[in-house]
Parts: sequence; C-alpha cells; structure tokens
Amino acid sequence: TIFFIASGFFFESKVKSWEKVSAYIKRLFCLYFIYTIIYMPQIILENYTENGQVFIRRFFLKGSYKQLWFFVGLITASLLLYFLVNKLKVDDGKLLLFVSCLYIIGVLGNTYTQFFSNMPMFQKILKIYFENFETTRNGLFFGLPFFSIGYLIKKYSYKIHKHSYGIWLLVFFCVMVVETGYSVKKWGMFDRDMMFLLLPVAVCLFLFISFKNGKGNHSVIALKSRKVSTLIFGFHCFVGFWLDMVCRKIGIKHLQSLQRYIMIVMLTIILSFLIIKLSEMRKFTWLQYLY
Repeated sequence: TIFFIASGFFFESKVKSWEKVSAYIKRLFCLYFIYTIIYMPQIILENYTENGQVFIRRFFLKGSYKQLWFFVGLITASLLLYFLVNKLKVDDGKLLLFVSCLYIIGVLGNTYTQFFSNMPMFQKILKIYFENFETTRNGLFFGLPFFSIGYLIKKYSYKIHKHSYGIWLLVFFCVMVVETGYSVKKWGMFDRDMMFLLLPVAVCLFLFISFKNGKGNHSVIALKSRKVSTLIFGFHCFVGFWLDMVCRKIGIKHLQSLQRYIMIVMLTIILSFLIIKLSEMRKFTWLQYLY
C-alpha cells in the first residue's frame, strides 16, 4: 500500500507528459521482466508455469511470481491514471470518489466473497472474473486507488503540510484494522489482503512520514533508500525460497516464523547493499538494471 501511495506521489510530476509516463512504464516493465527471469527457477520448481498459456496470462494479468504482481499493478495504475486525468479530464473530486468505489468493490471481492454465497448472479460474475484475473488485489481495484491517493496528496501538498498528522490517529486506525482482521478470521474468511480500514491506515502512515520535519540531506537519503528498497522488494522472496532450500538440505525442516523473518530481512539487506556496492564497479555496472 505504501509503495503504491509513494509511487503515485512521485507520478504527479509525470502525469501530464506521455513521454515521461511511457519512460516510467518502460522502466517498470524492464524491472518486471528481469526479476521474472531471476525467479524463473522458483517459478518452475513451484509449478507456477502450469502450462505456457496459463503462465502468459498470469504474466500480463496477475504477476509472474508472488510479489512481482506489484509491477503489473503499478503499470496498470499508471496507464489508468494518465487516461483518467488527460483523456477523460476527470476532476479530483470525481477521481477520489471513483477510486474509493473501486477499492470497496475490491475488498468485497477479496475478503468478503462468502457474503455472496447465496447470490447466484454474483457468484457467476465472480467465477468468470476469478477464472481470468484470480484476485481483486491488482492494478485496478488495489493499485489505482492507492496510486491515485498518492497523486492527490502530492498535488495538494501545499495545503496538507500546513496541518499536523498525529501519531494517535495512526495508532487508532492500526488498532481498528487489527481488530477487523481478527473479526474476519472469526467469520471464517482467511483472505485478508484487502480490508476497508487498510486505506486510512496507509494514508495516515504516509502523511505522518512524508510531512514530518527532519534534518539531513534528504535527496541523498532518498536516492539510497530508493535503490535499497527496490532491491529488498525484488529479492526478499528469492532469499526466503533459497534459505528454506538450504535449511532442508542441512536437516532443518522448519524455522520458527520469527527466526525465518529475521534471517530473510538480514540476508536481503546484506544482498541489496552488496549489489549496490558491486554496481559501482566498472565490471558490474550492469547490476544497476536491478534497481
């Protein structure tokens, strides 16, 4: 969610220029293609290919592998927002209303599908949809709402920065979203990728972080953070997969969740900084394509 909001925030300066938008989408697709190649052994070992036709459909509509759906979602959101702003000339109020409705539909189609079990017409619609797209956690129902909100935050930042966004509001929404998660689980709904309160939590967190005063060279920090965050996002499932593989080889069948999480975080950060360091050398400049 924060990734989409932050991406939309920086997209605001590009949205009026198709040249900038197309260059941005080209970069995203290159990253997506490169990481798909990197993950291809895992894709094959985990039977993500199934058959060629299914894999191609997943590559363009859902994502070739687990977290890589983000690239597909971001490309979709970028194209849709450009079209809405420049071609349809949708004003900001209608845009916010439209993407909010999309998110509500997405939540209903992701977390609350059991509520439609006694509605044959909706069940038929959901079946047709899921046969092609598999989930509503995609660029339309998930990516575009958060991406558009990031775009609007940036557009009206001259007004927003005048106000303060307290930690208590963020804490309140975090508590409420946890409570909602437990309630959803209690109702027997285990898919909790999308929840209604996730939207205000993500917005409050982004506002709190973005408009908080601080010291230091922010441009340098931001550049380094962008590189590291891209690599961490790209490689964390890679590290997790091969960590599990190595553990099984040495006789460790299962790591505790916290142990596994800490090891993946540490190893992914180390790998990310190593790639950045190597990419600064002449022989390894090609590694820059990874971020």
